[in-house]
Amino acid sequence: SPQPPAPPPPMANGPTPEAKVCADFKRILLMMGPEGRRRVGYYISSLIGLRSTQLPTDSLEALTERREHNLWKIEQLEGRLQELRSFGSEAGAATPPLAGDAAAPEPSGAADG
Repeated sequence: SPQPPAPPPPMANGPTPEAKVCADFKRILLMMGPEGRRRVGYYISSLIGLRSTQLPTDSLEALTERREHNLWKIEQLEGRLQELRSFGSEAGAATPPLAGDAAAPEPSGAADG
């Protein structure tokens, strides 16, 4: 007859640091809304390599999730770009045009011989 699985070894000094982090993480996730949990899951699964090896990357759900994440990231980066541009204009510094921007006018006096 098959033997039952051995019980886990007793913890002499209490839970491990990993177990404590896991418990904290679980509490945080339980307090978040579904959208926040989904985004955290997306990031964590990418970090630990699950996005590319265990989940089908060409499924409709995965592509939709990636598109939503990319749109969110674009919004974040555009906001940061505006912040940097406004900071540069407040300081009186000319901001160089970025790739993809329309041709920026030259600073006044720069074209004078």
